[in-house]
Amino acid sequence: FIRSLNSAEFFFPMSLWFPGEGVDALRSYETDIGMEYWLGSSYTLMLTGFYKNEQNVTEFNEEGWTTGDYFKAGDGNVIGLELFCRKKVGRIRGYLAYTLLKAEREFDGEKYAASFDRTHNLCLVLSYDWGRWFNLGLNWRFGSGIPYTPFEGVENSLRLPYYSRADITLRTQFALLGFKLSPYLIFINLGKRKNPTHYDSETGEYTHLSLPFFPFIGFKGELTRNK
Repeated sequence: FIRSLNSAEFFFPMSLWFPGEGVDALRSYETDIGMEYWLGSSYTLMLTGFYKNEQNVTEFNEEGWTTGDYFKAGDGNVIGLELFCRKKVGRIRGYLAYTLLKAEREFDGEKYAASFDRTHNLCLVLSYDWGRWFNLGLNWRFGSGIPYTPFEGVENSLRLPYYSRADITLRTQFALLGFKLSPYLIFINLGKRKNPTHYDSETGEYTHLSLPFFPFIGFKGELTRNK
């Protein structure tokens, strides 16, 4: 089976996949229950609860350098609640999504928070039709910090600072010679926040791989003329 080598001790900016010889297949059992409610013709409200149990989850075995036993197997549980509200019509449209999550891993009898355990996750997306020609968009994401392992400390016992990023987009659209043209201007990370992505246990400092603030100009064209 092909497995990903994940570790709370070593940080990789991408997923590393290796053949897991002698490792049993990953098994998971998931259940969810939800409800959906319409508030008139404009608003939709959804609430979902979920639970997932995983067996034979693998992580990188730091003690297996000399023996070649790079994987250790354990179990995992994920439980959470999702709230989603959307407005689909009108000059102001968008949605608000919130997730409450708890994810745990258990290896060799030790239970701790999973590396992706972000307790609170909030996303706000808005679109506003500004006059006849322009559209203004907002995309804001907020999340509580994910866990990390301090130097010579308990695994995943501390958490990074919270994550926050807001992007604003100004877009217009017009037709020309059978084409639908859409130039746009995006301000990425408007708050100029440096969101830490990893804790370096050797230096005791945070690593920042998130996007800095910068404006970006783009252009989209679509052929609409009939052949």
